[in-house]
Amino acid sequence: MLFSLKACPGCLAVRDRLADLGLTYVCVNVSKDRNNRPQVLEASGQPLVPVLMDDGEVFASEKDILNHLDQAYGKV
Repeated sequence: MLFSLKACPGCLAVRDRLADLGLTYVCVNVSKDRNNRPQVLEASGQPLVPVLMDDGEVFASEKDILNHLDQAYGKV
C-alpha cells in the first residue's frame, strides 16, 4: 500500500518506479493537509508522504522506498 499525494514529486517518483517494475499496489491518496492524514500517521508515526507498506514493513521516505524497491524487486 502506498500513501501518496498526486502533486508530490517524491510520490510520483515512487509511483513511476512501481510501474517500471511492473508491481501492482493499492494507492491511497491523502489530504494535502498534513494535519489530516491519520492513516499515514498510524502507519509510519509521522504525517509525510510517500509512505510504502510492503510485506509488513513500512518505508517513510522517497529514498528509503526506492532503495527497498530496487533491492527487493530488482533495478529497472
